[in-house]
Amino acid sequence: MKRPDSELARASGTDPASATAFSRNGASADEIALSALTDQLVTCIHCGLCLESCPTYVEINREEDSPRGRIYLMRSVAEGRAPLDNTMLSHWDYCLGCRACETACPSGVQYGFLLERTRAHVERSARRPLLTRIGRSLLLAMLTNPSAMAISMFFATLPSRLLGKRPQAPGGILGHLIGAHGKANNLHLTRFPPLVPVRVPEYAPARGRKRLRIGMLEGCVMPVLFHDVNAATVRVFQKLGCEVVTPKMQGCCGALHAHNGMEDAAAKMAIRNIEAFEDANCDLIAVNSAGCGSTMREYHHLFKKGTEEYARALRFTKKVRDVSEVIVELLPGARMRTLKMSVTYHDACHLAHAQKVRSEPRDMLSAIPGLKLIPLNESDHCCGSAGVYTFTQPEMAARLQQRKLKNVYATAAEVVATGNPGCQMWIASGLEADQSATSALHPIQILDMALL
Repeated sequence: MKRPDSELARASGTDPASATAFSRNGASADEIALSALTDQLVTCIHCGLCLESCPTYVEINREEDSPRGRIYLMRSVAEGRAPLDNTMLSHWDYCLGCRACETACPSGVQYGFLLERTRAHVERSARRPLLTRIGRSLLLAMLTNPSAMAISMFFATLPSRLLGKRPQAPGGILGHLIGAHGKANNLHLTRFPPLVPVRVPEYAPARGRKRLRIGMLEGCVMPVLFHDVNAATVRVFQKLGCEVVTPKMQGCCGALHAHNGMEDAAAKMAIRNIEAFEDANCDLIAVNSAGCGSTMREYHHLFKKGTEEYARALRFTKKVRDVSEVIVELLPGARMRTLKMSVTYHDACHLAHAQKVRSEPRDMLSAIPGLKLIPLNESDHCCGSAGVYTFTQPEMAARLQQRKLKNVYATAAEVVATGNPGCQMWIASGLEADQSATSALHPIQILDMALL
């Protein structure tokens, strides 16, 4: 239901009492340069159709934590009607960046673009507390470097290893640095992660007649927590007649940096990957991580139009596909064994809402003989993972996790499938904490079991 203008005005933070450290430190609308987004911001007509699609609004029913409320806050700062203060910042930080509002919006508001640009201006202009900045930097450094992540996960799970308990990785230390207190971001794992990232071969030949040369993104989280997903991805493409190239010069895709306002770092990562895959001379670049694929398909947004970097990035994006998009085109005629398995499918936000890929993963699973695909209520409602959200907003992340698990349990499915490591990790953590018999798998792992 649409809120009255008076309530939208209160959401703008124009109350003088809301001004805190940032305004006292002299940050202004001009310094933030949010005014450059004015043309895009005014495309929001505040119709309210996005409200019920927004996970944070659905949970707490607070206007300033809805998409249109956050856009109103952006406009208030851009037009000089409100300072960039802690109150303002908290509402943008509370956003999952799931982009479900883009699916619901009749006006075509590019909310993901606006959020990333706003966060970039915040990082350049605002003054977060020192410990928060240190914590955020450490978190991103750990999550985007497989070797650092493997070592961090080893020490995080060391108490569980020494005590002979089920593997668990507490996230409290970094959470406290960032300012997000609580134990809700503890990860319950199905196995202990390796001390060294598990890599896939740089080259894997096609089986039989070669149909495509596929470039594969190895990712950051995958070699540590989901190396079996990467291995399954390579095997599936091989079985379907594709040679797979995994360039050694590739690195982090930059998604977490882009989503958290660190555009310059994300741009450098984008250039590195563009060069690596250009040298690999691939027909297509297949990505088995929805968040990574979403950012890679939007690399050109990181560069100024008219530059050579923009042109190269745009050419690159035309080759990027989610693995399911490629596989459904290759599956007809493939030999498969029968799998007696009940599966429900969770739409990863950056696959369904950002990349608009919904039917392909379901078609891929439905092609498996004997597999029963059970619809999931609120299948495209965010599970609460959302990149670093489990560290920065652990309580809301836990609420959304429990909402997702309730819907999964209602299906009585043996497996919940999802195409993003963050979702798989967070849903699996909840299942493990509940000691549920349901498992969380990537759809390509299931297909790998079936393909002969």
